[in-house]
Amino acid sequence: MTNVWKGGTPGDENNWSNPRNWQSQEFPDYYHKVIIPNLSTTGNHYPIISTTVDPIASLTIEGGAKLIIYKKGQLLVDGKSVIDNGILNYGDIFIEGQLLIENIALDYFTGNKQDLNFRLIDNDSKGLRIRVFTKNRLVREKLLAFVESAKAQN
Repeated sequence: MTNVWKGGTPGDENNWSNPRNWQSQEFPDYYHKVIIPNLSTTGNHYPIISTTVDPIASLTIEGGAKLIIYKKGQLLVDGKSVIDNGILNYGDIFIEGQLLIENIALDYFTGNKQDLNFRLIDNDSKGLRIRVFTKNRLVREKLLAFVESAKAQN
């Protein structure tokens, strides 16, 4: 099942966990393929995750769109329930908390310029270590260095 972010609920415009911010009127769960579209013409209300949220099956962030994960936020993309993309990132993901990725095929681990496009929020961060596991076996690990000038804006 696909669940598309729309954002903009008055007083709670960016809250991932508010079902009214989703076209399906429910926040995503383990079986949802989540899409974050470019909302630059409709208010720029992109999702913010500030707590641990339910795991999702896959995540697509369209060009010009963004996702922000604050310090206490955690999102698990677990591809076990579907055969899909894992993460397709053509926008930006700002991570201060945790983005976990499990049970996705290596062929589906993609994004801008053949890598995931993560940016710095925490000035003390040196980078993001991505570990991809299949059947509890580490199959890929990569450190993505951060650029000091890239900061989350909302």
